[in-house]
Amino acid sequence: MSKKPRLYLIAGASVAAVLTALVVTIYLASQQTPAFYRQALAQDPANAKQGSDALLHQAAALASDLRRPGQWHALFTAEQINGWLACDVRQNHPQLFPAYISDPRVAIENNQSQVAFSWHLAGLSAVVSLETEIFLRERNVVAVRICRARVGILPLPLAGLLADLTTAGQEAGLQMDQQQIEGDPLLLIMLPSADAGTNSRHPEQLCLDSLEVNEGEIYLAGHTQRGQPTPSTARESNEDLQPSAAAHLENSNIQR
Repeated sequence: MSKKPRLYLIAGASVAAVLTALVVTIYLASQQTPAFYRQALAQDPANAKQGSDALLHQAAALASDLRRPGQWHALFTAEQINGWLACDVRQNHPQLFPAYISDPRVAIENNQSQVAFSWHLAGLSAVVSLETEIFLRERNVVAVRICRARVGILPLPLAGLLADLTTAGQEAGLQMDQQQIEGDPLLLIMLPSADAGTNSRHPEQLCLDSLEVNEGEIYLAGHTQRGQPTPSTARESNEDLQPSAAAHLENSNIQR
């Protein structure tokens, strides 16, 4: 073989080796997982079930409190949330997340939280992690600022993922919006301000007044107040009156 073809062969082999090493490096980097995620996945099944049951019990108690006028509060720990994700979501709500997302887990620190999940797409799988700040933007508006997104240890573009998360939230009945804050994506979750509860004629006004993200836990506090009848419920009240009383009220309204 002449010298020139031999140089081309060596150069081609070198390029192929560099590309192979680059692909392997990227793949290995994409397979790295955060320490908290490995620990959360290793949670003892009995402890996970206990945490899930505790969260469901507290959520039921909170739902009951929301329907009564007065103050209410609730505290949920990361252990309870991860137990719920491992047990109740897997068994009873398998469609809660898009098909390509599995095994989500959380870690909670002061004013910040981390979320990680397994991401399966086009025959590939990796662990995606998000570093977020959660705070109350205004009453009944929870803001989630995404400070960093990674696939393994590599930066992850967020446009497609955010669109999918927003769509999933909306399909679950949440009112969500996307904004930006200092260049970071900001998800806004608008909580319903009224709940008909057991008395649809006077919808209860729900107010989330405080949201605290502390070490390992999230604390919520607010109040419920008795609302005023809506126009539709006022019309229903008229229909429930005796015919003579309804006619009298209708005549009085006309006179006014």
